[in-house]
Amino acid sequence: ELPEKTVGLFMFMNKDAPLKVKEWPKEYWEELIVKLRAEGYFVFQLGHVTDELISGVYDMRVERIEDLLLSMLSVKHVIAIEGLANHIGKIFKKKMTIIVTGAARKWLGSYSMHNHVISKDTCTCFGSVSTKLIKPDCPMTCMKQISVDDVFASFIESTKT
Repeated sequence: ELPEKTVGLFMFMNKDAPLKVKEWPKEYWEELIVKLRAEGYFVFQLGHVTDELISGVYDMRVERIEDLLLSMLSVKHVIAIEGLANHIGKIFKKKMTIIVTGAARKWLGSYSMHNHVISKDTCTCFGSVSTKLIKPDCPMTCMKQISVDDVFASFIESTKT
């Protein structure tokens, strides 16, 4: 059994990922890990084995979706970018802090159990939210607008409830 103060990070840092526009910068994750560990949290990296392993975490990357479900259930809280993790979290009523590009804000109402940290603009990189096509001239700056301090503060706030 894992300690009480556990957090899983679902980073989606796969070099073959179709939606790079949704990635939060690696250096932001690294800074967040330092802050979490300074507060006494055991930090686990969730996701697929092909996701880049980041330093300072316990490796819980898996090959099968079934194992991903189990790893998410084993930690007390999850911090993730918007995507598969928040859908799984909703099913299992998991405490989550979700980092969201502004393009996804339209459907967040049905995920009110999660804390959302949203980029300040609506992100013009998506040609269409429904098709998730990325415009070829996209500067991919939306997620960089979300600060480590904002994500950390949202996470700390969610642990109080």
